[in-house]
Parts: sequence; structure tokens; C-alpha cells
Amino acid sequence: MNRAATVPAPSGPMMPFPRMGALGLLIVLVLFVLTPSALRYSYNLSSFAPGVAVVAVAVWGLATIGIVPGPPRAGWANHFLVVAVSCGLIGAHIALTYLRGEPELGRPLTSLALLGVILTTTRHVGFAFFASVPHQRIALHVLLGLFLVIAVMGLLGIAPRSELISERPLYPFTEPSHFAFTLMPFLIYGAVTAGPVLRLIILAVAAIMVILLKSLSLAVGLILAGACCLNGIALAIFLLSAFAGLSMLDLTYFTDRLDFAYGNQNLSMLVYRQGLELIQTSLEETGGWGIGFQRLGFTNLFTPSSNIIYALTGADLNLRDGGFNAAKLITELGVAGIILSLWYLVTLTRMVIRLRGVATGRLLLSDGTCFALAAFVGAAIEVFVRGAGYFTSTMLLGLAAIPYLRLSGRKALIHVAH
Repeated sequence: MNRAATVPAPSGPMMPFPRMGALGLLIVLVLFVLTPSALRYSYNLSSFAPGVAVVAVAVWGLATIGIVPGPPRAGWANHFLVVAVSCGLIGAHIALTYLRGEPELGRPLTSLALLGVILTTTRHVGFAFFASVPHQRIALHVLLGLFLVIAVMGLLGIAPRSELISERPLYPFTEPSHFAFTLMPFLIYGAVTAGPVLRLIILAVAAIMVILLKSLSLAVGLILAGACCLNGIALAIFLLSAFAGLSMLDLTYFTDRLDFAYGNQNLSMLVYRQGLELIQTSLEETGGWGIGFQRLGFTNLFTPSSNIIYALTGADLNLRDGGFNAAKLITELGVAGIILSLWYLVTLTRMVIRLRGVATGRLLLSDGTCFALAAFVGAAIEVFVRGAGYFTSTMLLGLAAIPYLRLSGRKALIHVAH
């Protein structure tokens, strides 16, 4: 059967919003993605949460007045029910943790209120960015190019002053790992939807960025992007070529971060090992219950790696975020965190398979649905490699993909015959 001739053009959920085209999508998405990092960078904020709350509510407002696409009216009751049940279960965990002897309620309840607001906006955020608009692919590829500009500026040392910046800031990101996990949805989308030649160019440029920026998070993200868009043989050739190229370089920076021996004092490795130790210690000390929502870094839970980090730096680096979000989730929510992490891993695998189908031509999806899948998959770097807490623009995009895909997935997905 001739695929191109017999398969109709895919159609995702398209809402009537004549005010926004590709340029409008690009502007709003740039502000959405970069504002939380820019506020944290400029005002020395301890987290991305204030900026994420601002952009989430702003997108909700823009969708409400019709400037950006909004969700259909049907389904609101189910959405609010899911948000209420989710917040209710976390609230019950907070209450029972308090009854178990946790003396502090202010931070958990404040964070729960913020979570409720953000979860409520996910439906609007999803349709604002994932619903199809004319020339959507061009806008998203341009945004991918903007990340390249940010990387080049960082390599040239062009960055405003900030008390939070590391040795290698990439404005508006304070460090390469934050740049890496924010880039992931756009890198995956760009690689999946590009033609064969452009796809290889995108992956090659990303590989060069890995070497120049010396970012292990970006390296893992590049492998994930390759897994989403290359078939088995092409992926094997890509990985072999990458390893052959890397073998000619000084890989000490990367190998130190993969050496988990207790004699290694590399901070990145210590932070990741700290996350693993926090999971084990929390589960053992609380009987699988967890230390409580948003309590990490505010209790007396420390590990051998935590003590080494403090001895080396004089600070409890990454103790509040656990190093990666799965560590934070499981440490705070115990068995419930394990269940959520496993659900994400299983769903992630399914989404990667769908994206591979798009890249290899076995599936046709709307550009918006591809972007939603890429956003969900891209959050994996924060969940399993390097995170910055629950409230980041990347995590919000990943969460927003869930209600969007639930409402649009079956209509937007077309199985292509061989």
C-alpha cells in the first residue's frame, strides 16, 4: 500500500484561535520556558517555583481570553476531579506525616497550594502549546536554534552577573544541567520531526554541545533523543560513532561523574549518590512512608555522601531537590513515590515507542501531539538524571502533556500500513 497516497493528513485537536500563529506560539513559548530561569538567575531565587507559577497563570489567562488556544469546555469536571484527588491524597500524606511527629506544616501546605494551582493550569498549558497551529514545526525548530545561540553565548562567556551562577553559566540558566533538561523536549521534537539529513545534523550539533559544555545530563539526553528517532541499526551506528569520537578526547570530566567509588570526591557524582542514599535511608527510617511532601532538606535526614559534600563545600548542596526528582519523590512520599516513578517509567517507554514510530514513518501524528510526547519524554532527564525540584517549566510541560494526550491521543494517532 502506498502510504503517502492513502493516509489522510493527521489531525490533532485544533481550536479556533485566529490571533495566534507560529510567531505568537514562538514568543509565548520562549517566555514560558525561559522566564522561570531568568527570574531565578536575576533575583537569586532558591527555586524555579515563583517563575513557574507566574507563567502557568499567565498562560491560563491568555487561553481564557482567547489569545492562545484553550481546551474544549467538555472534560472540565474530570480534570478538576483528578486535581482534587491528587492534592487530597498528598494533603492526607502531609496530615498523617504530621501525626507521626513531623512538627512543620507551613512549607508542605504552601507547596501543596502551589501544586494545586499549577495542576489546574495544566489543561490550558497543554492546549496552548500542543494544539496545532499553522507552521508550528517551524516555530519549534526556531526555538531549538535559540538554545544553540544560548549555548554559544555561554561558551563565549557572555552572561550577566548573578550570585547563583556556577563556573559555566548559560544565561538565563545558572548551570549547564539546567540548560540540558530545559532543552530536552525541543531536542527530541526536532530530531523526531526532521528529515533524515537534518536529523543527523541536529544530533551531531547536540553531540558537539555535549563535548564543549561538558554536560553529562546533556549526554544522557542526546542518547534519549537518539533512541526516539533512530532505528536499531542507525542508533547502533550513532552510538559507536559517538564512542569512537569520544575515545580521542579527554573524558576525565565524564568518567569522574560515573565513578561511584567512595574515594571519588567529584561533586556531581556525590550529589547523585546522595540521592540514591536518601531513598534508602528514608525508606528504612520511615518504614516506606517517606519523610513528607517538600520536607527534603528541612529534616535531620543526612547520608554519608551528604556529609562529604558538606565537608567539601560547607553547604548542603542539592539536598532539597535530591539531585534528581525520582530521589526527591521517593524520599518524601515513600512507596507512593516508587509507584509514581514506575508509572512514569512504563509510560515513558510507551511514548518513546510512539516517537520512534513517527521518526521511522510507521505512525503519523500531528505536530502538536509529537511535541506533547516529546515534552513528556524530555522530563525523564529531570526525573532520573538531574532535577531541580517539582516546579520547573520542563516538569510543567511534561505534566501538561498528560491531559492533552488523554483528550487528543486517539484522534491524533494514525497507524500507517506497511
